[in-house]
Amino acid sequence: MNYPNTTEENISDTYFGTIVQDPYRWLEDDRSEATKEWVIAQNRVTQNYLSQIPFRAAIKERLTKLMNYEKFSQPFKEGGYTYFYKNTGLQNQ
Repeated sequence: MNYPNTTEENISDTYFGTIVQDPYRWLEDDRSEATKEWVIAQNRVTQNYLSQIPFRAAIKERLTKLMNYEKFSQPFKEGGYTYFYKNTGLQNQ
């Protein structure tokens, strides 16, 4: 598997006298073109790998059966109202 190169930058912060290196901070900016290109390249590698799993459809079918049920969150109060989240089954989170 050939993973895309990941640039390391010389970035660090000092917290209470301890230097903490953060060479991948640039990836935190999800709006930058560099980050978008890196994610696209990583997704390409991932999708290529996953597409080769011969029993992938069976896994998806089983997980779909396990996750397809109605779900409700714990009620919570906000601004004098009580709310909860509802998912009818396979809705995106």
